[in-house]
Amino acid sequence: MLRKYALLFILITLMSLVFVFQDKQHINELVAENGSVEIPAFESASIYQLTGEWGFYPDQWTEPADISLQEPVYVSTPNSWKNLSEAKQKGIGTYRLEYQISERDIGKRHSFFFQYIGSAYKAYVNGELVAEVGELGKSSKTEKPYLRDELIYYEPDQVNNELIIHVSNFSFREGGIFQEVYYGESNNTIAFLIKQQLEPLLLIGGFLILGIYYFLKYMINHSNDTFLYISLISFMAMVRTFLLTEYVFYTLFPAIPWNVMTKIEYMSILLGMILLIQFMYKLYKQDINNKIYTIAISVMAAFLIFVLVTPTFIYTNLLWVQTAFIYLFLLYFVIITGIKAIINKREGSYINILGIVIMAVAAVIEITVERDISIFPMILTYSVLLFLVLQGVIISKRYDKISERNQELAQSLKELNNSLEHKVIKRTLELERKNGELIQLQKSRSDMMENIAHDLGSPMNAFEKQLLLIKQGYIQPSEALLDTLIQKTRSIKRLANDLFQLSQLQTRKWSIHKETVRINAFVQEIEKLFGYELNQLGLKLESICPVNEKYLIQIDKERIIQVIRNFIDNALKHGEEENMIRISVTINNEDKLRIEVKDFGRGIDKEELPYIFDRFYRKSNKPNSGSGLGLAIAKEIIEQHKGQIGVESERGRGSCFYFTLPIE
Repeated sequence: MLRKYALLFILITLMSLVFVFQDKQHINELVAENGSVEIPAFESASIYQLTGEWGFYPDQWTEPADISLQEPVYVSTPNSWKNLSEAKQKGIGTYRLEYQISERDIGKRHSFFFQYIGSAYKAYVNGELVAEVGELGKSSKTEKPYLRDELIYYEPDQVNNELIIHVSNFSFREGGIFQEVYYGESNNTIAFLIKQQLEPLLLIGGFLILGIYYFLKYMINHSNDTFLYISLISFMAMVRTFLLTEYVFYTLFPAIPWNVMTKIEYMSILLGMILLIQFMYKLYKQDINNKIYTIAISVMAAFLIFVLVTPTFIYTNLLWVQTAFIYLFLLYFVIITGIKAIINKREGSYINILGIVIMAVAAVIEITVERDISIFPMILTYSVLLFLVLQGVIISKRYDKISERNQELAQSLKELNNSLEHKVIKRTLELERKNGELIQLQKSRSDMMENIAHDLGSPMNAFEKQLLLIKQGYIQPSEALLDTLIQKTRSIKRLANDLFQLSQLQTRKWSIHKETVRINAFVQEIEKLFGYELNQLGLKLESICPVNEKYLIQIDKERIIQVIRNFIDNALKHGEEENMIRISVTINNEDKLRIEVKDFGRGIDKEELPYIFDRFYRKSNKPNSGSGLGLAIAKEIIEQHKGQIGVESERGRGSCFYFTLPIE
């Protein structure tokens, strides 16, 4: 695709050159002497360029009827007033050219084609007004400048003819007839004009397509800013080329003032320079001094603002200042940076520098041509086109290399994939499992934080409200009230202690101190400890322990007692009106000790059983339902003893919490 575009733009360039040379072949120069010139009979497709000595009347607009009464001075035409000793750069004047045509061309449709005449004028042929561009004035306030190409038609009825042009210039750096004047049969002149306009229109279309193409490339790949810079340079070249095609521009946009168009034209050069500096900095950042880069951008931006806010006559006459800085920055960013890039063997540096050097030279030539100090043709548009085509070549080369590398990598990956496919599937499944665990862990953590906030907040809120009521005198401190506050403080303390224990157990920071004990002796100790406590509450503890005295077990007695206490506390909370708790100790078929605590209360719903040992899980939302951490702590303790914990329950028939431990 890129090669096709490159071929397209090369073709456009060749076609444009054909138009240029074709025009040159049909233009004949006629040199006037003492304000007079003889125009030969029209030949096929002939166009005449009228140059030489024209009559000139400085500082006045001489009417056609009075022109023969005064003696003119003769000036070389085309030429800017600033280069003439007979004229002032700012002022008024009258041009006169007497010309003779062939008798056989009388009655045919003739035409003049005026290029720039600065900066406003009226043209008369044989005393008849045939053209008015801008409005003449004797000061910058009264003059309305308008620089554009103008095509004039008329039909002569005599051999001897006279052209008179009244000119004023208070707005532009170039005054008077400073560009070519053409003459010929109307059909030939129109054909000449069309060819002149067709060449830049082809270039405008090329720049537009290229700008859109690179902009879309940038939108697809934002990481490559060079696409954006190339796109913007293409659009700037398109805008400037369009502005220089005045005949078409003013046909499409006749309402736009000339001074606005001129500002945009000059600003396009400065914007193009800023983009060029940015482009070079992006490509060869390691080879460019950051301070010089900042200064260059600042200076170009300052010139941009200067052109924007100052009158046309001022910024056009100070073009040499801009030119000096442009020369200086081009020297650094193009020549010096280019040499550094080549020395450091940056990718595409040779082709890039070639294109940029050609474009920079063309820009300088264009400026010197506009300053009338160069005999070279204006080739900036072609150089920009060449530069953009070269960028396409560079990008094509880069993509070719990337494509080759991708093919090599694809082959290597294909071979590697054959041997790793099984591992990838296995690891994918593992990652999915881990991801599920992480999701569940995150949910548990979120639930835990929510429950902690609730369990800490509820007693604290009650505590705060009661203290506030005491402070405001609504209630008086009493023993019952103080007992309530103490109870809520203990509740917060228990929750904090449970959280600390659970955290210590889960991170294995809480040491388990095991000792060898006889099972019978341990059960008797449990009966003695909890039997007394339950009797105090009016409850009965039933112990069943048909275990031989020879069985031993290694446990941390304090932690196992904590688990059993948690089971009993849970039975007390949910045993309703039943007055008995049963502790059973057995040895199962797997030679494991099984201790269970059974109550005869309301039981647990089947769907709740899988979550009983989760942190902060509660069967109810009653205030006395506990923190929901006790069973989670019990689970951690039993697991650190390499045992198992569980619950069996049926709604309405009580619950049986148990754990098993390995025995010796």
